[in-house]
Amino acid sequence: MILKKLSLFLLLITSLFGCNEATVENQYPNLKDLAVNLDTIPAILKEVADSGKQGVFATFAIEHNNDFINIQFSYEDGRVGLDWVLLGDANIQDRDKFEEYLNSHGIKFKSKTLNNVSYLRVTQGDLAQICIDVLVNLYGIKKEDLFDVYYQGVNLEKYA
Repeated sequence: MILKKLSLFLLLITSLFGCNEATVENQYPNLKDLAVNLDTIPAILKEVADSGKQGVFATFAIEHNNDFINIQFSYEDGRVGLDWVLLGDANIQDRDKFEEYLNSHGIKFKSKTLNNVSYLRVTQGDLAQICIDVLVNLYGIKKEDLFDVYYQGVNLEKYA
């Protein structure tokens, strides 16, 4: 299961951020991960937003139906956003569910493509609360549940 999660994550970052080599270590030597819960999401968003650096990201990996969904905060084009990257079976299969959730709550999003990878990006509203609501309402995550966050460009160790 760990290998599947890491391989999906590797596919995500190599595709979205334009890596040509297939090793995380070569392209992201400072990539780190830790286990967090819902309470840390607002602080992680703040860290990504405050970085002010293109390409900074924090990707949450949530186990779901023997697979993983990934939802992330990233800094792109001068602002932070919440991204649903259309890689991995679970994210692709749940695209409609994610879009329906956003639409039913009046949350505006854009369909984007970067390095031949499509994703849905939300840049307005309370991004931390939107992320939490998606995890709770669509995936049944509870306050005490731990899940992984993979990140680069921010210092999140203090939230471990």
